[in-house]
Amino acid sequence: MQDFDECGGTNGNCTSGACSNVIGANVSTPICLPVAINCSLALGSGSRSCNVTLTDNAAGHNITFLLTGPLAPTLALNMSSVSFGPPSDPKRFTCASAAIIGGNAVQCIPPAGVFGTNLAITLTVCASAVSKCWELAFRNAGVFHHPNPVISSNTIRFSGGSNSAGITAPSNVGGDTVVFSGTNFGVTTFRTSPFYKVQYRSGAVVKQCIIDANTTTAQISCTTQPGKHSKLCEKRNWCC
Repeated sequence: MQDFDECGGTNGNCTSGACSNVIGANVSTPICLPVAINCSLALGSGSRSCNVTLTDNAAGHNITFLLTGPLAPTLALNMSSVSFGPPSDPKRFTCASAAIIGGNAVQCIPPAGVFGTNLAITLTVCASAVSKCWELAFRNAGVFHHPNPVISSNTIRFSGGSNSAGITAPSNVGGDTVVFSGTNFGVTTFRTSPFYKVQYRSGAVVKQCIIDANTTTAQISCTTQPGKHSKLCEKRNWCC
């Protein structure tokens, strides 16, 4: 049976509350449930808003949104997981930890290294009595943002070398360790996530630079691949 995502694309644009996707069901019509206050996102103990921006993408941030209405206690009791992501991939990330606080607030602590804009919450609840789970897309509760990576100018270099605006590989055999500095790189995300990568370009040819264990939130360290390539510049030819 096809699992149709009732909350995908434009189908899930509920004007209030949460869009309910029944996992495993071939249903094409979204169900909008009145279980969330619009614009109820908050960072830590801050005021609630439609739009929350985190100051960095380190671990430990605390994001909450409210559940209201008669379904709130049931949702809280049966919560399985909390995920979030952009509109094109709303379950891209899973909260490192999730909990119900005070009976009506869902708390999500994102993992370190996650970044992006317009990230909305999806709550998964499961009812063991009927062996069924529902995904509730709280897109109207508000969105939050993690800072995107920023590359510092004139910091590209070979490992152990000096900072520069551009470097030239000594040969086309690959295996050169290239380093550049910046902020918000997010160690865990860059090294393990399939969604993010570092590439360099020579004309129409794009190659991936393999990120290594010396990468930190302030520095990318990666190894070039075999093949002909031109001068490598952190602004013009590098992208992430």
